[in-house]
Amino acid sequence: MENVIFDPVFSRIVCKWESILVHCPLFMEIDPDELPGLFSCLGARLHRYERGEMPLVEGKPLDQFGLVLSGEVEVAQEDAAGNRHIIGRILPGELFGETLACAGGMRSPVTVTAISPSDILDIDYGRLAGPCGNLCARHTSLIRNLLRILAEKNLMLTRKMDVLTRKTIRARVATYLLAEMRRAGYFEFSIPFDRNGLAEYLACDRSALSRELSRLRADGLLDYGRNRFSVLDASALSEAASI
Repeated sequence: MENVIFDPVFSRIVCKWESILVHCPLFMEIDPDELPGLFSCLGARLHRYERGEMPLVEGKPLDQFGLVLSGEVEVAQEDAAGNRHIIGRILPGELFGETLACAGGMRSPVTVTAISPSDILDIDYGRLAGPCGNLCARHTSLIRNLLRILAEKNLMLTRKMDVLTRKTIRARVATYLLAEMRRAGYFEFSIPFDRNGLAEYLACDRSALSRELSRLRADGLLDYGRNRFSVLDASALSEAASI
């Protein structure tokens, strides 16, 4: 891992990743010109992780959270039997570790791994949640935005539980793809997983997943190529989700 040091006002970080930062939900309604001062106030630090390096390891106490600026990281957890389960993938502009940081020094139950070279901005939760000595006008906006992000993540976990409680692989696949379709707002959409990743997310064997996808395509419910899917019969797919 390579630490990257910026000037005191963090101007270069905003210049390089402004297109990511302005669309990040944490900085909603905050002018880009205010971000350098906010980063200084929050004690932000930028780190570079190569593929396979781990920004967060299971068991580590956490008092900060990460914002992905480039690349992609994967959040996973191992059960008591040593089976690895993917919780999700974090893309540029998204956060990880914020729930654990809010819990106050709780040890991480998950490991976060860079699946491509990634630049990550660490933000000190204590400095975000505590009184601001600099009287930043946007400090309250940050806290409000973080609460909104936490609420949305909670809903995402609820949706995943809905997927995993389905008894058959067919029902899990259908439930997951219907949720992704609704999230995208179109019948055609992309998912953030390859076949291995999707199998781990759905807690099933990759071969069994591939067979079920082939059957769903043969039945005329959907079509796909790599991580791109098209729902052809949403009504029939909804029926498959209920089996």
